Amino acid sequence: MLQSSVAFAVMVLVLIGARALWRRRPLPVPGPVPLVDGQLVLRPPRQYALLLGVGTLFPTGLIASVTARSWMLGRMGAASLAGGAVVTVLALSVSVHQFLSAFRSRLVADDTGLERVGVLMRRRVGWRDVARVVYNPVQRWFYVTTTRGTRFWIPEDLPGMAQLADLALRRLPTSVLGADPDAREVLEDLAGPARESLRS
Repeated sequence: MLQSSVAFAVMVLVLIGARALWRRRPLPVPGPVPLVDGQLVLRPPRQYALLLGVGTLFPTGLIASVTARSWMLGRMGAASLAGGAVVTVLALSVSVHQFLSAFRSRLVADDTGLERVGVLMRRRVGWRDVARVVYNPVQRWFYVTTTRGTRFWIPEDLPGMAQLADLALRRLPTSVLGADPDAREVLEDLAGPARESLRS
C-alpha cells in the first residue's frame, strides 16, 4: 500500500510540474475564430490536456505494475490489492478525462450569454447572470462567478479571445465591469485586435 501511495504522490507531482512548465512559457497571441451559426466557439489549446493525459499515464502504469508485482510476490493482502486497484483506476480515469477534454471542451459565446461545455456537463449562463469577473494575472485567466453562485474560469490564451473580450465588454453589466479594474483593463487590451479588424 505504501508503494501505491508513493506512486500516486509521484503522479500528482508530475501533473503539478507539467502545469508549471507550461505556465512559464509566454502565452501565444490568440488568433480569431470563425463564427459557427452566429456563435463564437472557443476551444482551449489541445496540447495542455494531451500533456496532462500523457503525464498521468506513466504514474498510472507505475502504480499498476507496483501493485501487480507486490501481489505476485505475496507482499500484499487482498485489502492492499483492492486499494492499489482503486488508485490505478482513479489515475487512469484522470488520464481518460484529459484526453476526452482535449477534444470536447469548449466555450460557446453569443449575444445572449456563455455556455461552458465540458467532458460530461454543459453550463449556460446569460450575460446578465454574471455577478463578478476577476482576472488572475498569475494563472492568466478570468474567474467568472454567476448570480447563482456557480463558478468557472476562462483562460486568456483561448483562440478567439479577442472576439470574446469585445463581446463581454459590450454585453456584461456595467457594475460587473467596474468591480475589477484589472479584469476590465485586460479585456480591453485583448479586445483591441477584434476592434481594429472591425474598423479596417
